[in-house]
Amino acid sequence: PGTRAPRGYEYRASNSSQTRVHAQRRGFGGSRTRHRWVNLGEPIKPLFARPAGDEMEQSRNRTSSGGAFGQSTRRAGSTMPLPPPASAKSMSGTKQMSASAGAAGSLGTSKPLSSKNWTYRPVVTKRDSLPTTQLPDEPGDLPPMWSTSKWGDVRRSRTADVSTGKRARVKSGPGGSGPSDILIQVAGKEDELKKKLAAYASFNQTERDLLQSAFGSVSRERGGVEGLCTRTEFMEVFSRLGVRMSPAIVDAMFGKYGEDRTGRMPVDLFVTAVLSSGNRIIAMEERRVGAYKAGDKAGYAFAGRIKYWPCRKGVYAPSNWDPALTARSARAPKAGLSLEYVYGYGGLKNTANNLFYNKAEHAVYYAAAVGVVYDRHNHKQHFFHGHDDDIKCLAMHPDTCLVATGQVASTLGPPIVCVWDSRVHPKTGELRGLVAQLPFEGYPSIVALQFSPDGDRLVVITGDVDHTVHVFDWKTADEALGAIGGPGTVTTGEGGPDEPPTPGLITVGKGGKGDSFPHVYGASWNPFGKVDGGGDEEDAAIKHKWSEFVTYGARHVKYWRLFHRDDGTPYYGKKGSPGLPENSRFSPVTSPIDVMSICWMPPRGNETVPGGGSALVAGTRDGGVLLFVTDPTKGLFCTRKLKAHNPGPKIPELSGGGVTLNGVRCLALRDDGETLVSAGGDGAVMWWTTAQLTAAARSKSVPCEPHTTRVLNADDSNRPPAIRSLDCHLYSSDVMVGTYRCDIWEIDDQDGPHVMLYGHSADVRALAVHPRHSHVVATGAESGRVYLWNCNGRVLKAKCNTHHPVVGLGFSPDGKHLAVGCKDGTLLVLNYDNMLSGEFNQVVKRADKSRCEFHHCNEAIDEVKYSPDGKLLAAGSHDNFIDIYDVTGDAVPGRSTGVAYHRLHRLRGHSSYITHLDWSALDPKFPDRRILQSTCGAYELLYYDGNTGQQVRSAMRDERWDTQTCTLGFSVMGIWPRGIKGESVDGTDVNA
Repeated sequence: PGTRAPRGYEYRASNSSQTRVHAQRRGFGGSRTRHRWVNLGEPIKPLFARPAGDEMEQSRNRTSSGGAFGQSTRRAGSTMPLPPPASAKSMSGTKQMSASAGAAGSLGTSKPLSSKNWTYRPVVTKRDSLPTTQLPDEPGDLPPMWSTSKWGDVRRSRTADVSTGKRARVKSGPGGSGPSDILIQVAGKEDELKKKLAAYASFNQTERDLLQSAFGSVSRERGGVEGLCTRTEFMEVFSRLGVRMSPAIVDAMFGKYGEDRTGRMPVDLFVTAVLSSGNRIIAMEERRVGAYKAGDKAGYAFAGRIKYWPCRKGVYAPSNWDPALTARSARAPKAGLSLEYVYGYGGLKNTANNLFYNKAEHAVYYAAAVGVVYDRHNHKQHFFHGHDDDIKCLAMHPDTCLVATGQVASTLGPPIVCVWDSRVHPKTGELRGLVAQLPFEGYPSIVALQFSPDGDRLVVITGDVDHTVHVFDWKTADEALGAIGGPGTVTTGEGGPDEPPTPGLITVGKGGKGDSFPHVYGASWNPFGKVDGGGDEEDAAIKHKWSEFVTYGARHVKYWRLFHRDDGTPYYGKKGSPGLPENSRFSPVTSPIDVMSICWMPPRGNETVPGGGSALVAGTRDGGVLLFVTDPTKGLFCTRKLKAHNPGPKIPELSGGGVTLNGVRCLALRDDGETLVSAGGDGAVMWWTTAQLTAAARSKSVPCEPHTTRVLNADDSNRPPAIRSLDCHLYSSDVMVGTYRCDIWEIDDQDGPHVMLYGHSADVRALAVHPRHSHVVATGAESGRVYLWNCNGRVLKAKCNTHHPVVGLGFSPDGKHLAVGCKDGTLLVLNYDNMLSGEFNQVVKRADKSRCEFHHCNEAIDEVKYSPDGKLLAAGSHDNFIDIYDVTGDAVPGRSTGVAYHRLHRLRGHSSYITHLDWSALDPKFPDRRILQSTCGAYELLYYDGNTGQQVRSAMRDERWDTQTCTLGFSVMGIWPRGIKGESVDGTDVNA
């Protein structure tokens, strides 16, 4: 009312009972007035015919039973011809819709329009809220429901680029950060189509029915292919529905929804995709479960959605995917990796000495699961790879050539003891390698090893509750176990007749257990031959047998002596009790205290005769030195305590999470037998005279002090590093020590203490390679230190103490800045040049002199990564967020504040801690395009737009990534086998 009708049109209104029924069934009460413009100049054909009679009843039955998804509920022949395309003058705004609505009011005759035979239902308010089709950020992706077996491979269509094999892509906007004008127009046309269909739909004909009928009518009129439509037919359908389409928009539609080799679009695919919700589309995608299988050539060409464990998001092959690459990736590559150099040594958790000189004057030690022989003259290393998990202890054979190492149990088998030759073969330049191997089934680890002075016997202490002590004739045991790598395992004979003891096993006993773990730290043989029985004549045959050793640890020293059974078989323990040692006595000198190291003194005076006893020196946790003597009848007892080292700083306990003192961890006797060298937690090395120590052990009145003391240089905390291991050079006065910082130092008369090898003093959790100098590598550890290494010279270039546990590192593309993620949620940005020059202020400062130090996170930041253009920095934390920082202050126009390193976005969506991040590669055509892929502890793979902070929902199948560190995705799905015995892995195995 009050509006002027167009020329040739009349305004009419109806309020029929039929309209009331339709409104009530659709959820609206009462009657509604229907408004329409009716053309009076010519008869109007209906848009679609209404079912009548029995046909209407059948249609209702099909509708109520829910027919096939995307199919019409009417019979194939029940449609009427579509009206001719609307004129341009009548296609504007509300008038266009009203005219089309009026056009639907007739049954195809010239009879006047009446509410009895047709009623127009206007757009329902609820239908205005229908979600628009989500435009993918990757228009070149295959449509989500495209079936290559049904419609062919769209990537080999006529519109494909001959050079790349890719079909034509709809260009995104400048920089790729948002949709272009054509994409906006496509979305607008889809919205307009949905509103038109909602206006024309009735109770018996849904929007899907109407759209499919329109395509069918146009296809029959033009003699097209059923189920497919050309571009001309596509434009005709839209035109008859009152939506004008330009050829450019039609091309964009075909590029978005796909076309077969003949240039036709599948009608069902378009109807379902444009009218269905996103979740339903995902459910209908063509997909497979599991990665490609080697040998399944028929499955290599699958280009749909691939769902594999453990990734929670389906992945897609690239549009230009070559199936032949699958067969190639199923084979192991010819290229491989060889270990070149190891920085640092295992000085954090060793309980006994684990650093020695060998016969060639090389340093022998271990790091992780690798035995290392370091040629200190040529600055070169050789490696022993016989272990499959972390090595826990090391012992040097008396010939200074053979080495024994023990490891923890691995997922592949029990802990093993390997005896290997540390000499380098003159022709091959490699280590001579494995000599013997002893597996220990049923034990968690090996905690200590020690060779007898003649090298024939080996003490092995396992990491079970009782710290079982095994004494072997190791050569005999190795031969009995089936030589190197045999299937046998060490048995103790406790299993009965069916499990006899391993040949070569002399004694099995309990080393002790207590509140701390490990309770036993090590063992030490008496290198100066004694005999059991007090030196009687009948014992002359066994004279010079290595007949005694001690085990030591938490508040104990236990004495093991050699005895013989009635049948002549030897055993270690106390007389009449095989495997049961004698407890040493600390009182009245001191209360029981932790003994960290032990060294036997050469015999003097009465000690040189059989049964004369021996003297030994023990280092304690509080820095003191205990003097013990042995007696054939009284056993082992303490006679005196000397003040030697300061306690030093407290260090973390090996178990329990507390802190404790380091104490005197190292005692070593020089080869001449005249000098004892001690080292402790205070970083000092002391030289003692053995004659004075032996006399002091026998008499309290003899004074005893070290005659020389050298202290290691202090570190950046103004405190010398605690010493954990020590050995004396065979042919000179040099001394080599290993520290708690995992450094190796050497002390000589000319240069004094100097570092021979640097290492980190905590778990190394971060690594980054310099983008401009590939030989420069930055590493960060939970100790708070960041090191810069020169891999060409294998030396340390610079170091920095951040005072925060470091767990993530990332260089900027120009190499000037180094982002540091910390365990406490702190984010730092260091200046690379300042680190090299050693300047005090190493944190980057803004123009206002404020430090680039941020505390936006509460938990660890494991991942920090700059975008390829260096304008954005992403930091992924255990808060389940990814923070985006604007490095330059002007990276995103309209959003940046002009302040360097300000937080731009916080990306949400992950349900667990962030594990990996990767930026998209820099595209010269769209330099502002910045897409980020990320994974988390819940095995989610998500994509984000770094400029807007919004999550990207498309498959990103054709995105090129600047790096590939994410462990989930199409390119790495083959590394996740599942269900195959011995090959099942999870995120704790594949973590980088």
